[in-house]
Amino acid sequence: LHDVTTVLSKEIRRACEKAAQDLHIPVVGFDVLCDSPKGDRFWILEANERPGLANHEPQPTAERFIDLLFPRTATDSLRGGKLN
Repeated sequence: LHDVTTVLSKEIRRACEKAAQDLHIPVVGFDVLCDSPKGDRFWILEANERPGLANHEPQPTAERFIDLLFPRTATDSLRGGKLN
């Protein structure tokens, strides 16, 4: 298993985003098998509606999930402020 977020092809990213929309799951993790993360030959093996957030480093997945659930946390943390 490798974190390939930064080099993932547009085709794979778009397919996963479309699958998430089609499944109506706002937070979902996909298991993808591919020849190369930069390529266009891939298979989505599984959709996980409760993906593990702690085991994906160095991507800040847990922080982004919190920002999705509570949008004010993202804007307040960017300003360096505290929530009221």
